Amino acid sequence: MKPFHFVASNPQIDIKVPVGNSGARLIGGLGGYEEIERQDDVNITDWSGQDALKQDISVLLDGWATDDSVERELNTLLKLGRDPNGERRPPVFTVDGPLHYPGKAWVLPPDGIDLSGGEIAPIRRHGDGELLRQEIVFHLLEYVKPDEVRLRGKKKPKEAVARGIAVGGTITVSKGDTLHKLAAQLFGDSSDWKELGKKNDIADPNRKLTPGRVLRIP
Repeated sequence: MKPFHFVASNPQIDIKVPVGNSGARLIGGLGGYEEIERQDDVNITDWSGQDALKQDISVLLDGWATDDSVERELNTLLKLGRDPNGERRPPVFTVDGPLHYPGKAWVLPPDGIDLSGGEIAPIRRHGDGELLRQEIVFHLLEYVKPDEVRLRGKKKPKEAVARGIAVGGTITVSKGDTLHKLAAQLFGDSSDWKELGKKNDIADPNRKLTPGRVLRIP
Protein backbone atom coordinates (compact mmCIF):
# COMPACT_ATOMS: atom_id res chain seq x y z
CA MET A 1 0.00 0.00 0.00
CA LYS A 2 1.12 3.54 -0.74
CA PRO A 3 2.70 5.13 2.39
CA PHE A 4 1.66 8.34 4.13
CA HIS A 5 3.80 11.30 3.10
CA PHE A 6 4.08 14.10 5.71
CA VAL A 7 5.42 17.49 4.60
CA ALA A 8 5.92 20.65 6.66
CA SER A 9 8.03 23.75 6.06
CA ASN A 10 8.65 25.11 9.56
CA PRO A 11 10.41 23.02 10.68
CA GLN A 12 11.40 21.23 7.50
CA ILE A 13 9.76 17.80 7.54
CA ASP A 14 9.51 15.45 4.57
CA ILE A 15 8.99 11.84 5.55
CA LYS A 16 7.19 8.81 4.15
CA VAL A 17 5.96 6.19 6.62
CA PRO A 18 4.01 2.93 6.20
CA VAL A 19 0.28 2.85 6.92
CA GLY A 20 -0.65 1.35 10.28
CA ASN A 21 -3.31 -1.21 11.10
CA SER A 22 -6.16 1.32 11.44
CA GLY A 23 -5.55 3.11 8.15
CA ALA A 24 -7.53 6.36 7.88
CA ARG A 25 -10.90 7.20 9.41
CA LEU A 26 -12.85 10.44 8.96
CA ILE A 27 -14.44 11.36 12.30
CA GLY A 28 -15.93 14.83 11.87
CA GLY A 29 -16.50 17.91 9.76
CA LEU A 30 -19.10 16.68 7.28
CA GLY A 31 -22.64 17.99 7.02
CA GLY A 32 -23.72 21.06 8.93
CA TYR A 33 -27.52 21.00 8.84
CA GLU A 34 -29.55 20.50 11.98
CA GLU A 35 -33.17 19.97 12.90
CA ILE A 36 -34.97 23.00 14.37
CA GLU A 37 -37.91 22.26 16.67
CA ARG A 38 -41.10 24.23 15.98
CA GLN A 39 -44.07 24.38 18.31
CA ASP A 40 -47.35 23.18 16.77
CA ASP A 41 -45.76 22.70 13.37
CA VAL A 42 -43.40 20.44 11.42
CA ASN A 43 -39.76 20.72 12.41
CA ILE A 44 -37.45 22.30 9.85
CA THR A 45 -33.80 21.85 8.93
CA ASP A 46 -31.43 24.78 8.68
CA TRP A 47 -27.75 25.30 7.95
CA SER A 48 -25.84 25.80 11.20
CA GLY A 49 -22.31 26.05 9.83
CA GLN A 50 -19.64 23.41 9.36
CA ASP A 51 -16.95 22.20 11.72
CA ALA A 52 -13.37 21.68 10.61
CA LEU A 53 -12.60 18.23 9.24
CA LYS A 54 -11.24 15.69 11.71
CA GLN A 55 -9.49 12.50 10.68
CA ASP A 56 -7.57 9.73 12.42
CA ILE A 57 -4.72 8.03 10.58
CA SER A 58 -2.33 5.37 11.88
CA VAL A 59 1.26 4.81 10.80
CA LEU A 60 3.56 1.92 11.66
CA LEU A 61 7.29 2.31 12.20
CA ASP A 62 8.59 -1.26 12.18
CA GLY A 63 12.23 -2.30 12.28
CA TRP A 64 11.58 -5.36 14.45
CA ALA A 65 12.27 -7.99 11.77
CA THR A 66 15.52 -6.35 10.66
CA ASP A 67 16.62 -5.15 14.12
CA ASP A 68 16.65 -1.52 12.94
CA SER A 69 15.90 1.42 15.24
CA VAL A 70 12.92 3.65 14.42
CA GLU A 71 13.86 6.37 16.93
CA ARG A 72 14.87 8.83 14.21
CA GLU A 73 11.59 8.49 12.30
CA LEU A 74 9.59 8.81 15.51
CA ASN A 75 11.43 11.97 16.57
CA THR A 76 10.78 13.51 13.15
CA LEU A 77 7.06 12.79 13.36
CA LEU A 78 6.83 14.13 16.91
CA LYS A 79 7.96 17.53 15.59
CA LEU A 80 4.50 17.80 14.01
CA GLY A 81 3.10 18.12 17.53
CA ARG A 82 5.79 19.91 19.49
CA ASP A 83 8.93 21.91 18.86
CA PRO A 84 11.77 20.10 20.69
CA ASN A 85 12.98 23.37 22.23
CA GLY A 86 9.53 24.81 22.85
CA GLU A 87 10.46 27.94 20.90
CA ARG A 88 7.74 27.93 18.25
CA ARG A 89 4.27 26.60 17.64
CA PRO A 90 3.89 23.21 15.91
CA PRO A 91 3.70 23.41 12.11
CA VAL A 92 0.86 23.29 9.65
CA PHE A 93 1.50 20.26 7.43
CA THR A 94 0.11 18.21 4.56
CA VAL A 95 -0.36 14.46 4.26
CA ASP A 96 -0.57 12.54 1.00
CA GLY A 97 -1.38 8.88 0.63
CA PRO A 98 -4.34 6.60 1.36
CA LEU A 99 -6.37 9.02 3.48
CA HIS A 100 -9.42 11.23 2.98
CA TYR A 101 -8.67 14.67 1.46
CA PRO A 102 -4.96 14.10 0.67
CA GLY A 103 -2.91 17.26 0.34
CA LYS A 104 -5.17 19.33 2.63
CA ALA A 105 -3.53 21.42 5.35
CA TRP A 106 -3.70 19.88 8.83
CA VAL A 107 -2.64 20.64 12.40
CA LEU A 108 -2.68 18.58 15.59
CA PRO A 109 -4.97 19.35 18.58
CA PRO A 110 -3.61 18.95 22.16
CA ASP A 111 -4.23 15.18 22.09
CA GLY A 112 -3.15 14.86 18.47
CA ILE A 113 -0.61 12.04 18.81
CA ASP A 114 -1.37 8.65 20.38
CA LEU A 115 1.66 6.45 21.11
CA SER A 116 -0.14 3.77 23.09
CA GLY A 117 0.35 1.14 20.36
CA GLY A 118 -1.95 -1.85 19.94
CA GLU A 119 -2.32 -5.61 20.21
CA ILE A 120 -1.69 -6.25 16.51
CA ALA A 121 1.61 -4.39 16.43
CA PRO A 122 2.75 -3.90 20.05
CA ILE A 123 5.64 -1.60 20.91
CA ARG A 124 8.99 -3.40 20.70
CA ARG A 125 12.35 -2.34 22.09
CA HIS A 126 15.85 -3.73 21.94
CA GLY A 127 17.45 -5.02 25.12
CA ASP A 128 19.22 -1.66 25.47
CA GLY A 129 15.93 0.21 25.19
CA GLU A 130 16.28 1.20 21.51
CA LEU A 131 12.84 1.50 19.88
CA LEU A 132 12.26 -1.06 17.11
CA ARG A 133 8.50 -0.85 16.54
CA GLN A 134 5.95 1.89 17.20
CA GLU A 135 2.44 2.38 15.90
CA ILE A 136 1.25 6.01 15.98
CA VAL A 137 -2.26 7.37 15.60
CA PHE A 138 -2.52 10.99 14.48
CA HIS A 139 -5.74 12.88 15.23
CA LEU A 140 -5.68 15.35 12.34
CA LEU A 141 -7.57 18.65 12.51
CA GLU A 142 -8.17 20.66 9.34
CA TYR A 143 -6.28 23.95 9.34
CA VAL A 144 -8.46 26.92 8.42
CA LYS A 145 -6.67 30.25 8.17
CA PRO A 146 -8.21 32.97 10.37
CA ASP A 147 -8.39 35.39 7.43
CA GLU A 148 -10.55 32.87 5.54
CA VAL A 149 -13.29 33.12 8.16
CA ARG A 150 -15.92 35.82 7.78
CA LEU A 151 -15.62 38.25 10.68
CA ARG A 152 -19.17 38.91 11.84
CA GLY A 153 -20.26 42.45 12.38
CA LYS A 154 -17.10 43.97 10.94
CA LYS A 155 -19.10 45.52 8.10
CA LYS A 156 -22.87 45.81 8.44
CA PRO A 157 -25.05 45.10 5.37
CA LYS A 158 -26.69 48.07 3.67
CA GLU A 159 -30.09 46.97 4.99
CA ALA A 160 -28.83 47.19 8.56
CA VAL A 161 -27.37 50.64 8.02
CA ALA A 162 -30.63 51.85 6.45
CA ARG A 163 -32.60 50.79 9.53
CA GLY A 164 -30.13 52.39 11.92
CA ILE A 165 -29.19 49.03 13.45
CA ALA A 166 -26.37 49.04 15.98
CA VAL A 167 -24.80 45.71 16.89
CA GLY A 168 -25.04 45.28 20.65
CA GLY A 169 -28.08 47.57 20.83
CA THR A 170 -31.72 46.94 19.95
CA ILE A 171 -33.92 46.73 16.90
CA THR A 172 -37.66 47.35 16.56
CA VAL A 173 -39.57 44.69 14.65
CA SER A 174 -41.32 45.76 11.46
CA LYS A 175 -44.23 44.02 9.73
CA GLY A 176 -43.13 40.76 8.11
CA ASP A 177 -39.89 40.45 10.09
CA THR A 178 -38.62 36.99 11.07
CA LEU A 179 -35.40 35.91 12.74
CA HIS A 180 -34.11 34.76 9.36
CA LYS A 181 -34.79 38.14 7.79
CA LEU A 182 -33.33 40.13 10.68
CA ALA A 183 -30.20 37.96 10.86
CA ALA A 184 -29.56 38.63 7.18
CA GLN A 185 -29.86 42.37 7.82
CA LEU A 186 -27.74 42.34 10.97
CA PHE A 187 -25.00 39.89 10.08
CA GLY A 188 -25.26 39.46 6.33
CA ASP A 189 -26.26 35.80 6.70
CA SER A 190 -29.71 34.47 7.58
CA SER A 191 -28.15 31.31 9.06
CA ASP A 192 -26.89 33.42 11.99
CA TRP A 193 -30.46 33.71 13.34
CA LYS A 194 -29.67 31.52 16.36
CA GLU A 195 -27.63 34.22 18.09
CA LEU A 196 -30.50 36.67 17.81
CA GLY A 197 -33.06 34.03 18.81
CA LYS A 198 -31.11 32.97 21.87
CA LYS A 199 -30.74 36.57 22.99
CA ASN A 200 -34.51 37.08 22.82
CA ASP A 201 -35.84 33.59 23.70
CA ILE A 202 -37.25 32.91 20.23
CA ALA A 203 -36.88 29.38 18.84
CA ASP A 204 -38.62 29.57 15.45
CA PRO A 205 -36.62 31.46 12.78
CA ASN A 206 -39.58 31.59 10.36
CA ARG A 207 -42.32 32.84 12.69
CA LYS A 208 -43.47 36.36 11.86
CA LEU A 209 -42.71 38.60 14.80
CA THR A 210 -45.05 41.15 16.35
CA PRO A 211 -44.47 44.63 14.82
CA GLY A 212 -43.19 47.11 17.40
CA ARG A 213 -41.47 44.46 19.53
CA VAL A 214 -37.96 45.50 20.60
CA LEU A 215 -35.27 42.84 20.25
CA ARG A 216 -31.83 42.87 21.80
CA ILE A 217 -28.96 42.44 19.34
CA PRO A 218 -26.07 40.14 20.36
